Amino acid sequence: MKIFKRIWVVALATLLVGALLIGCAPTVQPTPTPTPSSSTPTVVPTPATIKIGLSLATLQEERWVRDLDRITQECKDRGIELFSQVANMDAAKQQQQCESMLTQGINVLIIAPHDATAAAAIVEMAKAAGVPVISYDRLIMNVDDPNMVYISFHNVAVGGLQGKYITEKVPKGNYVFMSGAPTDNNAKLFKQGAMNFIQP
Repeated sequence: MKIFKRIWVVALATLLVGALLIGCAPTVQPTPTPTPSSSTPTVVPTPATIKIGLSLATLQEERWVRDLDRITQECKDRGIELFSQVANMDAAKQQQQCESMLTQGINVLIIAPHDATAAAAIVEMAKAAGVPVISYDRLIMNVDDPNMVYISFHNVAVGGLQGKYITEKVPKGNYVFMSGAPTDNNAKLFKQGAMNFIQP
């Protein structure tokens, strides 16, 4: 299970940065061909550095630390400037941090929201600034932005794996079910998948 999880984290991080490169790669103008009569030197435009803002809700779990390390390395390898912030499970702080990154001229904002509903205000700020948003692992709710992309696991299937494992190990008896944070849409999806096995 740990290996499966690790492979998915690495694959998603790679896919994430790859998608950003495709969507945000700067346009390089062709170098004009000098004419014999031209006395001014030809200036070749330098493509601007891509800037990515990354907002994580927490680093308390090891998977977020690994995600941050992997994304940081991918950006470094590709010459991308990364601005990363950690909100420490504080929705107001996350909004302030994202607002600050938007003022620094980022091209894309990646958010793993602490509060999936409150983070809608961040998406609105980014939309006003013309910055597309990637909702990373946790879906930002109540958003009307066609430029927002959601990247995550198949969370109902993950919950199904959990429910299947539990019912195989303990097929009879009483269960205590902790549904997770109501501010995390993934928790609802995990429960949905798990209950497909537990409820029967």
